[in-house]
Amino acid sequence: MKFTMNRSFLQNKLATILTAIDSKVINPIFSGVKIVAKATSLFLTASNGNISIELEIPSADKDAELIIQEEGGLVLPARFFNSIVNKLPQQEVVVEQMSNQQVAISSGSAL
Repeated sequence: MKFTMNRSFLQNKLATILTAIDSKVINPIFSGVKIVAKATSLFLTASNGNISIELEIPSADKDAELIIQEEGGLVLPARFFNSIVNKLPQQEVVVEQMSNQQVAISSGSAL
């Protein structure tokens, strides 16, 4: 999976998704954000067991500046991912799942 999008747009969507995750997570499965990249949309999903929030970001949304280079899906620790995105220096964010089960998050010269 690999996609590029506008950092501010992603920050806004992550803020919405994080409202579904409790600050004190009892079950670690409810601390992640599921990210699925399909041909024309990116899906972000989070749940606390009682409520779930799923957002679809179509690549046609000009504000998102979304480019999906490779389809796929993964789950990342939501608050950690949000923290990283908030600290990136540029307005373009690239998220890429590597072959060794790692994820590269880059922006400008930051990796």
